[in-house]
Amino acid sequence: MSKLYSVLYKPRSVFKEIPNSWTIFGAICWYYRVLYSKEELESLLGNFENEPKFLISSPTFIKNDIEFFKKPNLGGSVVFKDDNEYRKYKKFKKIQFIDRQTLIEVLEGKIKDNNDLFEKTKDKIVDEIISNAVFPHVSINRITFTTDESKFFIEKSYSINSFLKFYILFFDENLIEKLKPVLKILYFSGKGISRGIVEFIEFKEEIELSKYIKEKSNKIYLLSPSFYDEKFDLENSYYDIITTLGIVDNYFDFKKLIIKGKFIYLSNGSIIQLKNISDYYGSSSFIKYNFNKIYQYGYSFGFYIKGG
Repeated sequence: MSKLYSVLYKPRSVFKEIPNSWTIFGAICWYYRVLYSKEELESLLGNFENEPKFLISSPTFIKNDIEFFKKPNLGGSVVFKDDNEYRKYKKFKKIQFIDRQTLIEVLEGKIKDNNDLFEKTKDKIVDEIISNAVFPHVSINRITFTTDESKFFIEKSYSINSFLKFYILFFDENLIEKLKPVLKILYFSGKGISRGIVEFIEFKEEIELSKYIKEKSNKIYLLSPSFYDEKFDLENSYYDIITTLGIVDNYFDFKKLIIKGKFIYLSNGSIIQLKNISDYYGSSSFIKYNFNKIYQYGYSFGFYIKGG
């Protein structure tokens, strides 16, 4: 029997990049190794070659006690009545997130396409959740303690103006208590120790949303990027493609960066039609490096849509 939990954090710094399911999974792996051992981590990861012990979502954001999810890609054209609605539509296209209640209406099958979603959200004003932060830097000669004007550069970061939350679906209940101390010390900085710092707030079981995992259908809303799966019917799905260059910071071994390669994902927010229903979708990629396996997380985390 699977169980759905959520983890809530308060950001305490800017972020080099917005966390997603694979960066969260990577952070969990590092701290699992710190608290337990390299051997226990390898044993845990070995399970992901055949079937995952848990699934991780990308984050949602909570502001003014309202939870926001990635806007679903529902497809279909939008009909607007006049110039005023057209101006609202231009804003609608730029919206990245929808509130929890609107998502539930999508999952219940009450909001079926982009026109329905536009009608539901066109008069809602969402405060900025993620903003850009720019930091100027000058390289310093560590021997002479002088600067060179030609070494001036700009670093881009992100500020999350809300609480940060992600979901974990456990297939192995024995891991719930084992992961809890890991989640309490988690942060997403890699080597940038002033980036990605979060304060643990809460770890709890989620009841309301769990029914959209237990009550399966042939259509799913992705709350995480996912590797392609043969069970996906992409011709009848609405999705975007994202690519990423997989990099291992290797922070705890104090070694050079490891480049895993380029990976292609279906983005979170995609609406995927399923050929076959399963307990999980996607996969993890495994790469050999100096006789060790390196993992790139690519499992789907999704909620089923009624009437799909």
